[in-house]
Amino acid sequence: MAGWLTRFRLQAAAIVVVMLAVALTALLLAGRGIADAGQFRAATIRAAAEVTAANDVLDAVQDAEAGVRGFLLTGRMIYLAPFQTGQARLGSALDRLDRLAAGSAWLAHALPELRQVSAARLATLTHMLDVAHRQGSAAAVALMHEDRGQAATAALRAAVQRIASHAEAMRESGAALILRSETRALMALATAALAGALLLGLASLALLHADRRRERLRAALKSEAAQLADTIEMVRDGIAVFDAEGRLLLWNRSFFAISGIDPALGVAGTPYARIAAEAAAWSPPLLAGPPPEAMGEQGGRIGEARRGDRAVLEIWRAATPEGGQMVALADITRRTQAEAIAGKAQKMEAMGQLTGGIAHDFNNLLHVIAANLDLMGTVLPASDARAAGRLKAARAAVARGASLTRQLLAFARREPLRAAATDAAALLRGMEDLLRRTLDADIAIRFALDDAAGRIGVDPHQLENAVLNLAINARDAIRARGPREGGGQIEIKAAEVTTASPVPGIDQPVPPGRYVRIAVSDTGAGMTEAVLARAIDPFFTTKPVGKGSGLGLSQVYGFVRQSGGYLRIDSVAGVGTTVALLLPALDETPALRDAAPSPGEAESLPAPAIAPPPAAPRSAASPAGSPPAGASPAGASGTGGLSVLLVEDDPAIAAIALEMLEILGHRGCHAATAAAARAADGPFDVVLIDRNLPDGDGVAMAGEFAARHAGARIVIASGSAATPAERAGPHCAWLAKPYDMAALGAVLRAEA
Repeated sequence: MAGWLTRFRLQAAAIVVVMLAVALTALLLAGRGIADAGQFRAATIRAAAEVTAANDVLDAVQDAEAGVRGFLLTGRMIYLAPFQTGQARLGSALDRLDRLAAGSAWLAHALPELRQVSAARLATLTHMLDVAHRQGSAAAVALMHEDRGQAATAALRAAVQRIASHAEAMRESGAALILRSETRALMALATAALAGALLLGLASLALLHADRRRERLRAALKSEAAQLADTIEMVRDGIAVFDAEGRLLLWNRSFFAISGIDPALGVAGTPYARIAAEAAAWSPPLLAGPPPEAMGEQGGRIGEARRGDRAVLEIWRAATPEGGQMVALADITRRTQAEAIAGKAQKMEAMGQLTGGIAHDFNNLLHVIAANLDLMGTVLPASDARAAGRLKAARAAVARGASLTRQLLAFARREPLRAAATDAAALLRGMEDLLRRTLDADIAIRFALDDAAGRIGVDPHQLENAVLNLAINARDAIRARGPREGGGQIEIKAAEVTTASPVPGIDQPVPPGRYVRIAVSDTGAGMTEAVLARAIDPFFTTKPVGKGSGLGLSQVYGFVRQSGGYLRIDSVAGVGTTVALLLPALDETPALRDAAPSPGEAESLPAPAIAPPPAAPRSAASPAGSPPAGASPAGASGTGGLSVLLVEDDPAIAAIALEMLEILGHRGCHAATAAAARAADGPFDVVLIDRNLPDGDGVAMAGEFAARHAGARIVIASGSAATPAERAGPHCAWLAKPYDMAALGAVLRAEA
């Protein structure tokens, strides 16, 4: 656009210069014509004056002749008056001619002749008068009739005629000059007019072309502006551009939608100060102050700010080349939430791995403690009530530790679930009596169960434990808020929901789909943001020491995630909390409708059984033969027991297990690794394998040992429950850790 304007200005300037040159030429020619006309007028006046003066000379001489002739013929003096006036007139005419001769070389050259001829004629007339006075009129008349007077008069006439002819020639020459000048002026004017007309035509064509081009450029600019506006409008981020005076030039709707600024300010010319004032409540108020001079390494990004509604905005500000500035906003709330959720999911995954490992090791420690307590029970006198009470308290502590271990394994998702198609509404309705007995009488319990909700594929016992856990937490939250009229309320809901787009979860968004939502709400103390952020962390609790393990919500979280569902917690401090379990709804196929929980081992630590006391207990370290490398057999007190290959990497557990086998009357052979177990001499009636070995997995090796020791039964000792697929494996029986002598004896008797 700027280049086109420059070219148009140059063309217009060239046309103006040419027109001015033509006009100046015409003016010069016109001035020359005017000057020539003035010269012609002066020459004409001069010629007329010369002719008039020359004729006056001739007239004066002729008047003088007429006066002398009349005097001579009549003798009367009165006729001499013309002679006298003629002399005076002759002198005056000659004086005028003298003055005119000063400007004319030709006249100055011809004037002496005229003077001479006129003087000679006057001299002849004067002589005739003298003759008339002296000799009489007749003598003077005789002189008058002589040819000398006539010849002088003819010479005078010829001189006057030459002056008149020369003046006429000069006049005609001036007239011709004027004609030529006028012709040149007319030609110049005609040429100027034609050139002007041509230039005006060219200028008109240029203007018409320029106008059309300007219209095309204006249309192109309008189209580009519309395209730019449409493009900016389609940009998801908010954009606003301000000029050097801080006035709003360009913006899109997203700018006001994202920023939360009043859309009424979206008017061209709105001062930037008004926009910045609307955003002054942001934290921090990044729109205040001047824009950065340069874009910088991050392209003008100046940081992140939070709106009053907790939305997170990413903000760019940069100066424009014209001295204004551009502001761009992006709503990164979801991205920030997703990053936080992803970070929390990674943290929970890491914590799950950590707690799973801790639970496994802790389970082994409990196993040693429980087994030793069991063995101590076999040697303590039945009459020692004090020792029996302490033994009972120790066993109770071990049972509580085993329960905590199972909770940790559930959080780590290492506790297999026995999933079945479960009607959540029916299950919760069946828990009503249990919940009313468990919770305080002054707390109202309200159920809102939708019988039309679909079924879910979960472990029903674990779901009951999860709901019971949440109800107890709700009761404690109500008690933490303090006494109130009515005692507080707990509401338990179950309904099917369908999400069309991802919704927030505790650790990641819940994808679209059909879910059964089970929610436990209370009117308790609620949680602060800091507490809510750590609510499902293992061992985190706000309860006093000894009042909570911090594993309740973490166990619920582990169960929900292991079941393919999602957990969401909404809480307001001082108002209450809602914990919602979103579990995938099942398609109602016959296989799922008919599914039932698989049988499994007991969830709690079995009650210790008192085995018959042995004749003489032996140490598990006492060898009963020469074992292969890595294996150490233990003898048995009788010969009717079973031959048992114990594959256990923990020395303490192995020692106590061998002692239990000896007390139970069986023969034990210990292998610390899978390799040592493969090298052990058989045959064996039972192979008791720890599930987790340093060089192998007990479940994976079950088939191998069943084939190696024909007829032997395989028992897997594990701190976590078996999955239905694992239980269905060949030759497999399961022994839950920590186990006591009664549980060990029972599994061996079942295999006998």
